[in-house]
Amino acid sequence: MGSVKPPSWYDDYYTTAPETKLSWRETTWRPLYEWALTKVVPSDFVLGLGCGCGPFAQALHDIRVTRYHGFDFSAVAIAEARRRCPEYLFTCADILDCSLPVCYTVAVAIEVLEHIEGDVIGRLDSGVRFVGSLPTFDCAQHVFHCETEGQVRDAVESRLTELHIQRIESWWGFTGKVR
Repeated sequence: MGSVKPPSWYDDYYTTAPETKLSWRETTWRPLYEWALTKVVPSDFVLGLGCGCGPFAQALHDIRVTRYHGFDFSAVAIAEARRRCPEYLFTCADILDCSLPVCYTVAVAIEVLEHIEGDVIGRLDSGVRFVGSLPTFDCAQHVFHCETEGQVRDAVESRLTELHIQRIESWWGFTGKVR
């Protein structure tokens, strides 16, 4: 099990890791992104929590989502996300300690929750749709992971109603409505 990394660690990662320069279709996370795209419609206002360098924002753009606001605490990631999707709004801020926009219809946290300690879902507006993921595997950057569907349920059920969980290769994808 790893530990929470500071923004500077992610700045270094986004500067040096080759996969951060790839299109969403070329990444390891493509199956997860494809699954998450089925949970969003073009008319949604998507709140991207821990959006990184913007590969999922790029995927949303490809399906013609016009309203998106992504948050990440890495300045390097936000600069790359803005380059990828200049028509979207991106904010460099810690999602656990910033003002979030209002009026979004769906919040997305893909490849995020396992990297932080804190209640991101609890910060969201009640009734909003949520699309998230958790890995089935451990690594140095993960503060936790879920090997079983029951562990996913235990991790998020207190924050989401209408919970649906699905295995997607090495991840658990889950959706629900914020309580």
